[in-house]
Amino acid sequence: MKIKNMIQRITAILVFLVGLIFGILGLFGVNITVNQSDVNSIIFGLGAVIAGLIELVPILIGLVKDKKFRELMAVVNDVVWSVEELKGLTGPEKKQKAIIAINKICEDRGIDFNEVQVDNMIESVVAIYNTVVKNK
Repeated sequence: MKIKNMIQRITAILVFLVGLIFGILGLFGVNITVNQSDVNSIIFGLGAVIAGLIELVPILIGLVKDKKFRELMAVVNDVVWSVEELKGLTGPEKKQKAIIAINKICEDRGIDFNEVQVDNMIESVVAIYNTVVKNK
């Protein structure tokens, strides 16, 4: 749904810009005669731009989200491995300590903190930690 709205906005902006350019030219007394080949060229050009944006926007959004996810996952991984080494704490205490530390690091680095997502990441990293370290 978001991409559909973005495409509509981009199309509206492009149509607005074409109209604005013709309007400004008209204000300065420039006579513009438009024949069918000009109209076809404009439509083809707008179609090519819109098609390019339809393909590129999701890719760019995916790359940005993927980078943020990897950064958050690296923080969670480092914190969980450090907290798991602490002695004298129960599992829930370690998890709470990890969430507090991750939240602080995210604030310092400007990373979006989603507690549900971080909780799921912590569970995944703890499962890996238990498989790798505790089974030795």
